Amino acid sequence: MIKWTYKQIKLFRWKYIFYIGCIIVYTLISLLTPIIGKYIIDILIPNKQLKMLVGISCVWLVVECFRNSINIISENIYNFLKINCSYSIQQKIIETMQHTPWSFLVKQDMLYLSTRIYNDSNIVTEFVLGLTGNILSKLLMTIVAIGILIYIAGGLGIFLLAVIIIYVYVRYLYQKKLYNVIQKDRENQDTFLAEFLAQFLNMKFVQQYEIAKELIRKLNEKFQKYEKNSIDVQKTYSVFDGIDEMISSIGRVIIYLFGGYCIVMHKITIGEFVIVIDYFQMILGSIQEFTELDKKYKESKVSYARIKELLNKKEQENGIQYCHKVNSIACDRVFYKVNNQMIIQNFSYKFKRGNIYCIWGENGSGKTTLLDILLGLYNDKIDGKIKYNDIDIKYLDMRKMRREQISFVEQEPYLIQGSIENNVFLTEHYSRRSLKSVIEKLKFDSIDTMMKEERKIIDGKSEFSGGERQKIALVRLFIKTADILLLDEPTSALDVMSKERVMDYLQDIKQDKIIIIISHDWEIAELCDKVVKI
Repeated sequence: MIKWTYKQIKLFRWKYIFYIGCIIVYTLISLLTPIIGKYIIDILIPNKQLKMLVGISCVWLVVECFRNSINIISENIYNFLKINCSYSIQQKIIETMQHTPWSFLVKQDMLYLSTRIYNDSNIVTEFVLGLTGNILSKLLMTIVAIGILIYIAGGLGIFLLAVIIIYVYVRYLYQKKLYNVIQKDRENQDTFLAEFLAQFLNMKFVQQYEIAKELIRKLNEKFQKYEKNSIDVQKTYSVFDGIDEMISSIGRVIIYLFGGYCIVMHKITIGEFVIVIDYFQMILGSIQEFTELDKKYKESKVSYARIKELLNKKEQENGIQYCHKVNSIACDRVFYKVNNQMIIQNFSYKFKRGNIYCIWGENGSGKTTLLDILLGLYNDKIDGKIKYNDIDIKYLDMRKMRREQISFVEQEPYLIQGSIENNVFLTEHYSRRSLKSVIEKLKFDSIDTMMKEERKIIDGKSEFSGGERQKIALVRLFIKTADILLLDEPTSALDVMSKERVMDYLQDIKQDKIIIIISHDWEIAELCDKVVKI
C-alpha cells in the first residue's frame, strides 16, 4: 500500500521533499525549546541577569514564530499533496472503470461506487502522507526525548521504554479485530451515504409519485445497519483510547513522584525537571500519534484493498484492427443472456452500407441490447459472431471504432454539465463545419439560439425538455464524421414535422452510411428501407 501510494506522490517530488524538510526543521526547533527554558530557569533567573533574560526571551519568541511559520507552510504543502495525490488515484480508478466490461458496470450502484472511490482514495493518501510526517517527526522526537531523559534521569527513561513496549503488545492483540470491524463499517457507511444522496437526486421523482415515506423507510434500514456497525467500531476504538489514557495517567504519576524526589535530593535542578515534563509530554503525544497511526493504518488497509479490487477488474477485451470504411455489419447466430434469461436468441442479419434499418420488436425483446452489442459493449458475454467488413468484432479496436466510426443516440439522451457546445462537440471527430447546415436542414433553430446565448447545462434531465435533449443529441449524431449511425427511439419526443425532417435528412445521407434505428413508431418504420424483427 505504502509503496504503491508513493508512486502517486512522486508526481510532485520536489514539493514532497520540501514538505519533509519543513517537518524536520519543525521537529528540531520543538526539541530545542525545552532546553532554552532550562537555560532561563537555571542560569539567568537565579543570577538576576535581566538584560540577558529579555534578550534570550526575544530570541525564543523569534524561534517560536519561525516554527509556527514552518508549520503553516508544511500544512499548506500537505493539503496540496493530499488533494492532488487523491485525485491521481481517483483518475486511475475512473480510467480503469471506463475500460471495464459494461456487463459489470451495469450491475453497480454508481452513487455507492463514486462515494467509495472518493473516500477510499482520500483515506489512503492521508495515511501515507501522515505516515511520513508523523513517523519521521514523532520518531525523531521520541528518540531524542528518551535519550535526554535517560541522560538526566536514567530510571525514568527506562520506565517509559517499558510502558511503550507493553502498549505495542496490547495494540497487536487488537489488530485483527479492529481491521475486520472497520472493513464491515466502511461498506455500510458507503451504502448509507449512497442511499442518502439518492434522496436528493431523486427529489422530483419523489414528489411526482409521492413516495417520500417509502424512500425514508429504505433510508432508515440502511442507517440501522450503519449505526450498529459504527457503534461496534467506536467500542473497539474506546479500548485503544482507554490504553492511551491509562499510559498518560501512570506516566504523570510516576514522573511527578520521581521528579519531585530528585529535586528534593538535589539530583536534578528545577530547569532539568521542566525538561523532563516537556519531553515526557512530547513522548506521550508521540505515543498517542502512533496510536492514531495504527487506527488509520487499519482504515487505510481496508480502503487500499477496496481500491485494488477496482483497479484489478478485468479490462474489456479490445482488439487492434481497425476499419477505415465500414461497408457491412454481419451478425451470425448471436446469443446473449443475463442471469440465465435469454435476451438475444439466435439473431442473424447483415446490415449494409446505403440502407436505413428499423429494428422492430416488443418491449423487452432486446432491441436496445442489440445496439449495445453492435457497439462492442458486451463482447465478453455474447455467443456467436459479429463482423465488421468480415473482421470479427473481438479483433477490432472497438474503442477507436466508437470514438471515430460510430455515432449514437441513446433512448434518453444524456447531457454533460457545461455548455451546449460542449455537449455537441464531444471530441475532434465532430465537424464544426457541418453544424450550421445540420441545424438549418433540421430546422432546430432553438439549438442555435441556446448556443448563441451560451446556455449552461446543470442537470440535463431536469432543465431541458425531452424534445430539447433529443434535438441536441441528434445534432451531435449528425455532425460526427462516422460511417455507422445507431439511433434508439430518436424521435419519441419530437413533433410530427421534426420527425419528418429527421427522416428526410437520414435519407439524404444514407448512401455512405449504415443507419440502424430502434422505433416503436410504425410511421418511422415505413420510412426505413428494411424492417428487422427481433
